Amino acid sequence: MSAILIPPLDAAAARAARERIDQLTKPVGSLGRIEELAERLAAIAGDLPPVYERRAILVGAGDHGITAEGVGSLLAAGAYGVAVVGAVSDSADPRTAARRLVEAL
Repeated sequence: MSAILIPPLDAAAARAARERIDQLTKPVGSLGRIEELAERLAAIAGDLPPVYERRAILVGAGDHGITAEGVGSLLAAGAYGVAVVGAVSDSADPRTAARRLVEAL
């Protein structure tokens, strides 16, 4: 049986990921654990952005009680978001599909 070589975490990639995350248009640290996971994935991959042969899209949503306050546009925005994620993930080239979507905004 051959051994599996697991390289050490890349501290430079982790730092680069943290710097990139903190430059995004959002309050620093506002995504909580997701930011930590993104930094860790970059450290594992040793590159920024991390490059993986197999990918998946994970979508999470919550209304945090705001729909009870009569904010109805969230439902429409959520349905639109699901359609966008479906279109990008079903594309033969999701990276290009996502880039074109962002450019169209």
